[in-house]
Amino acid sequence: MVDNDLGYRFTNEIYATKKEVANTLKVTLIDKFWTNIVEYRSHFTVKTGVRSIDDTFFSVCLAPAINEKLNLIERKINKIYKKYNVANNPAFRREVSTVNIAECVKTVANSLMIQVSDEEVKNIVTNNISAISPDKLILQKYASLLNELLTRESVSTVSAVSDYLYDIVSALVPSFNESGSIYRTKSLHPQRLNYSNVYDESPVRLIEPLMNNLFSYLCNSRQGFILKIAITMFYVNYIKPFEAYNELISTLLAKYILLNNDLEAVASFIDFESILTKETKLTIANEETQKACDITYFLVYFCDKLNAKLDQLIDNLLSIKVEEVRTEYYGIQKETPRYEEVLTEKELKETKFEKEEPVDLFKTSYDEEEKSDVQPREFVENNEEKPANEESSIKFVRNAAITNFTYSYSEEEARKVEQFLTESNPNLSRPQAYFYARHCTIGKYYTIAQYKKEVGCAYETARVAMDKLVSEGYYAKEPYKNKFLYTPIKRK
Repeated sequence: MVDNDLGYRFTNEIYATKKEVANTLKVTLIDKFWTNIVEYRSHFTVKTGVRSIDDTFFSVCLAPAINEKLNLIERKINKIYKKYNVANNPAFRREVSTVNIAECVKTVANSLMIQVSDEEVKNIVTNNISAISPDKLILQKYASLLNELLTRESVSTVSAVSDYLYDIVSALVPSFNESGSIYRTKSLHPQRLNYSNVYDESPVRLIEPLMNNLFSYLCNSRQGFILKIAITMFYVNYIKPFEAYNELISTLLAKYILLNNDLEAVASFIDFESILTKETKLTIANEETQKACDITYFLVYFCDKLNAKLDQLIDNLLSIKVEEVRTEYYGIQKETPRYEEVLTEKELKETKFEKEEPVDLFKTSYDEEEKSDVQPREFVENNEEKPANEESSIKFVRNAAITNFTYSYSEEEARKVEQFLTESNPNLSRPQAYFYARHCTIGKYYTIAQYKKEVGCAYETARVAMDKLVSEGYYAKEPYKNKFLYTPIKRK
């Protein structure tokens, strides 16, 4: 086996520790092999911008397989965002948020070893509980913070992050330092353990500068937001800056980072809580990250765990949508709470209904009642009535408030514009031409998030692409609140 094969294998197929390499190769003299692996990794290694307790920068190895893990996570979160927002149905969104926030709260309950039923969790999430036992108060507080995130505005500044941190710490840890500092003032473990650069916690004197370092990284680094979320979750639990609930606070910060990347309400119900559930693999990942000052060990664990949870969330979205269709068209109500038991798409197709006749989903109830005296309804635009039938009919007039607005190109026209752009301007990529051809209406404003969703790329790629369209004279870039908007410029 050549050296490059070793480096690729133990970086991309598995991001192995030195001990794992020795066990896999069944050798004791591992230094030569390990040197080759480290050399391969060095071509993809970058500093993260956050420092260790020993004042060394943590690094991350963005090898091909690691990058693909990050991109996969981002694509799935974008898919969830699109599925959640494409349905212009408040009831559907309310059900999705309730079901999945309940899952997050249940994970917290299990982690804190709080006995609570699914029905209790749902009542806590929907604030439909009159009295709650003291041991479950933390669940109520946490659920309230998740619900508040559903409508919170994103602001990506150091002060905004620190303000949000103050809000959640004061809500979860009411006994925080009365002097005004949200950080702990004494050690959580008087006999603090430190071996091979592995710490139980940060010394008190270093907490504030280390946390300020984290805030600066989050607001100034151009690294991807999934990587920032993983680093935040590791870093807060590495420092342990708070008297209690460091894990919960780190997951809320993770959701806030997601919110600040134009992902709005879905941030509240992504299940970051499960990532910090105690298990041996997590302990190993944390220790190896500290010993090597290499965040990749935790990052791989984070991605693998979150990937499975996102698959589950996508299934939940589909199930809730199927249940909604099932109830709407067939009038069948479930007896159990929807978040406990939902039909899959396959089960829906196999379900037998009382009516033997095929059901036309496009029929109204009027069509089914053959003996009804009610005649078909006619819809009339802006008072332009059709000739009346012999029998009376019900006419509805649609008189829209907005009567004059500009349409963009049709899809056929957009394809022609796209082709023209790629042939006339070699500086534009095909994705840039594709997006502009469909988002070039004068007077409208477009965002980086729209480009990211439309093209299916990473946020940073979308930002660079939109700025390129600005430099080429296709858009003007205008600041709005904490982000930029892009509006088309009239071209000859």
